[in-house]
Amino acid sequence: MIVQQIAELAHVPVRAVIINCDTRWVTTLALLSALRYAHVPILLIDCESTDGSWEWFCELAAKHSFAENTVNVVKMPLRPHGKTLDRLFQEIRADKVLLVDSDLEILSPTIVADSIRAASENGIYGAGFLHAGEWIRGGHLPASAHGYYMERMWIPFTCLNVAPIRSALAAGNSFMHSRDYFEFPHSLLLSKALYARHRLPLLKKLELKFLHRFRQQPQEDPMPNLASDFSSKVAPLPSSGVVLRPAFCEYDTGARLHAYMRQTLRSEFGDFGMGLCAASVKHYHGITRATLSPGRDNATPPNSVLDEVMQRLSDEYGVNT
Repeated sequence: MIVQQIAELAHVPVRAVIINCDTRWVTTLALLSALRYAHVPILLIDCESTDGSWEWFCELAAKHSFAENTVNVVKMPLRPHGKTLDRLFQEIRADKVLLVDSDLEILSPTIVADSIRAASENGIYGAGFLHAGEWIRGGHLPASAHGYYMERMWIPFTCLNVAPIRSALAAGNSFMHSRDYFEFPHSLLLSKALYARHRLPLLKKLELKFLHRFRQQPQEDPMPNLASDFSSKVAPLPSSGVVLRPAFCEYDTGARLHAYMRQTLRSEFGDFGMGLCAASVKHYHGITRATLSPGRDNATPPNSVLDEVMQRLSDEYGVNT
């Protein structure tokens, strides 16, 4: 059933949500796997697709006789993923939302029910797989300028309770990705400028060791905006023994909300462990990013997996095009 606004949808205990933009084949795989294993109503959001997605999903719905209370489709403007999620959680009428990436196939017959059950426990704001925090190091950064990738719920597949998420959004938080800068804590503007040098070929290896003293770990002064396990977010500077805090902290989609849930609301995330992830879902990683911005090195080019996806659609779900 086509709806004009998310708010038109009736209240349900759980609704799965898939967001599509110009990725109709992998999105079809995500949708059909959710229909097979989720056993909850599904909302398919199309964000200004130009690849015929809207017509295809309307045709697919008619061909497979989707019941009105099983799959709904709605159009939304193309915006950054975090902004779309903010709006979704502000408008949807459901107790829980199961986010399923458009390039993810559910493989396990129990993972959805297990996630819903785990998210219903006291003191839990959501459940699924925890994307652990980790140091960001690599060839484009000098050893002492490393940043930290903040812990978050694994957004490609996660079940979230709407009420606490909505409360966090009302308090000014967002799903949007963001970054905190700490290289020179006394000036945000200067810290941003110092970070920018890491993206310039001639400057990215520049050490600026005189700045290290501004990032040395105080005895009892946890850095603002970091998770409670602050001690894991410092590291010794090579060959010096001096302990430095991150030069910057990356908050990927949902990470800022996750930190707010843990630190302010004292609510945890039910983690099944990444060891179970590969057996539960198949994630093609970044198909939408690669579609909208070809050539990115942190995303899978759609054509590289198209044959596999089409084979899965045919063999597993009987969809032939």
